[in-house]
Amino acid sequence: MLLVAISVCVGLAVVLLAMVSGRVLEERHALWWIAATIGAMMLSVAPVRQSLARWTRVDEPVVVCAACLACLAVLLLAAYANLARLAAQSRTLAQRVALLEESLEGGASKESAR
Repeated sequence: MLLVAISVCVGLAVVLLAMVSGRVLEERHALWWIAATIGAMMLSVAPVRQSLARWTRVDEPVVVCAACLACLAVLLLAAYANLARLAAQSRTLAQRVALLEESLEGGASKESAR
């Protein structure tokens, strides 16, 4: 079971590296996914999973599900932060284009009045 989990994590890491090298995925997003992969690999090791279950006083499957949900929540927050940043950049660019168009139209109407 451990070998299967490690193989899946290594396979995911290889896919992530291929996506980064192919410019499909940016480096800052790949870092989040690599961190999630490392977390999944750590949870696949039985002693870590068992000690987390004892420390939190819940069953092992609950620990795994909670860790997966936490990883997904972090990835979702990172994606939302990136979306908010891109929306702000888009708004700023639209305002700059509107100001440039207004200045061009203003300059054209001044020259036609001459």
